[in-house]
Amino acid sequence: MRTRFLFAGLLICSMTFFASLRAFDYSQCRYDQWMYIGNYREKPTAEMNEHNIGPSEGIYVTGYKAAWGVVEPKPRLAAEISSPNFFALSPDQKVLYTCTTGSEVDAFAVDAETGGLALINKARGAEGSKGYCHVAVSPDGRFLAAADYPAGLFDFFTLNADGSIGEQFARFAPFGSGPDEVRQKHPYGHSSYFVDTGDGLLRALLVDLGSDRVSVVLVDRGKLTVTPDPDYPEMKVPAGHGCRHLAFRRAADGAYDFFVNNELGSSVTWFRVRFGNGKDVKTVGETIGTWSSLPPEFDGKVNWNQAAVDSSDDLTLMNSTAEIAVREGEGGNPATVYVSNRGHDSISVYQVLDQQEPKELKMVQNMTTFGRAPRFFAIDKTGRHLIVCNKRSGSIRTFILGEDGKLILSTLPAVWTPWPLALEFVDRQE
Repeated sequence: MRTRFLFAGLLICSMTFFASLRAFDYSQCRYDQWMYIGNYREKPTAEMNEHNIGPSEGIYVTGYKAAWGVVEPKPRLAAEISSPNFFALSPDQKVLYTCTTGSEVDAFAVDAETGGLALINKARGAEGSKGYCHVAVSPDGRFLAAADYPAGLFDFFTLNADGSIGEQFARFAPFGSGPDEVRQKHPYGHSSYFVDTGDGLLRALLVDLGSDRVSVVLVDRGKLTVTPDPDYPEMKVPAGHGCRHLAFRRAADGAYDFFVNNELGSSVTWFRVRFGNGKDVKTVGETIGTWSSLPPEFDGKVNWNQAAVDSSDDLTLMNSTAEIAVREGEGGNPATVYVSNRGHDSISVYQVLDQQEPKELKMVQNMTTFGRAPRFFAIDKTGRHLIVCNKRSGSIRTFILGEDGKLILSTLPAVWTPWPLALEFVDRQE
């Protein structure tokens, strides 16, 4: 009898779910933002072919309604460019920057009324560049940083008043390698982040997968130099874990929490740093700990290398992390960290328990992304929705965020587009 009632309940839920898909009228939705989509120019997968998705032609744009988490279902081409794989936005939202798989960064003027993009200019890295995979813009809009994965470099460019990319004024070239003989033969620059710490100094955090290290550098706005922070020059993740991206927040006591997802180790490391105030206070940093990005039943049984998985009875799953984000708590709940898993095809949700000793990242949920290889996700400006790009499926899905930070799949259907792997949001103007 209990099984019969359970089946009936599931049937009713399913009928309600599919009815909601038919009931929503996209034509009545007033989109208040533009959502730009980056991708790879590669041959479509079988799932993309099933949804009539052809090869990418460049940056796509579609409407987004933040209050509802609704994505307009038919993205259109906004700018022709080969493999725009990451975005950064100017502080005034007037310029969209992107990088390609070549040694090039591009600046596009944003038309906030139509969603259109107009190329402003392109800039190439100095000799030695091989291919950028991540870009970031400083909070004051004066500088752009680009991470070069194959060359293991981090290049810095000035930004002009019109948003165009100026000269490359600095290059930070880390050194070292890691224990993984395939993926850590040398430095691999994976991402960079500017942090204005309120002490008059502009810092950048440079994430190197090859040497398991996040370098902390000072960007001198006047001299146009980039040098290691003398007080706290680096953060180290466990050897062989291969750090990829990071997210940060400022804690109630003024310290900075940096959460780093580790691609090779399927893990996330938490650092807490107190930057100097420009007087006599020295920077103090500590490593809080490292936690698996996968459910406990997979702990110790994962590996990013498919060949290793196929040849070992102890390795049952190929997995690597991709993106990370942090959201402040609501309704008395602690802050929440999100990490995506490619291979396991899920997002792990952690509570930031920093009011106890020892401090902890407590996994409270592991949610499937209903697609393959969630390379990127973003939390919208309302803090109520998380949008996931399932790269190998070609699907973009919306999740609702509860006050406790946990994920609930939206009843709206997926949006289909070629190889989605980057998003950026711009406020729309009428």
